[in-house]
Amino acid sequence: MKRLYVVVRNDIARGLQIAQACHATREFTLRHPHEDVGENLVVLGASHAELERLVAAAEGAHAVTPFFEPDLGGQMTAAAFSGNARKLLSSFPLALRPQRDVEFLTLD
Repeated sequence: MKRLYVVVRNDIARGLQIAQACHATREFTLRHPHEDVGENLVVLGASHAELERLVAAAEGAHAVTPFFEPDLGGQMTAAAFSGNARKLLSSFPLALRPQRDVEFLTLD
């Protein structure tokens, strides 16, 4: 089964997580038009540092497209990964799960 994986930062507001996942998905399909992403989208959550490490680890081995949010100072907020990055992403939880002790960033 083909999938597209999107990892969003888990320290941004839930509504922003959804928007960032959409942005990353769109950017991925624009940058990788020949990549078969199938019909399944899996959205995972990670910290900012984890997201940066994932993108660095994927580059060169997997199709990956990070998304940088201009309204948050150009910070990386999400990244989309081809389905063959499954093993790299397997330890990350689904996004939007309730978290304790996380201060969320929001747009003002």
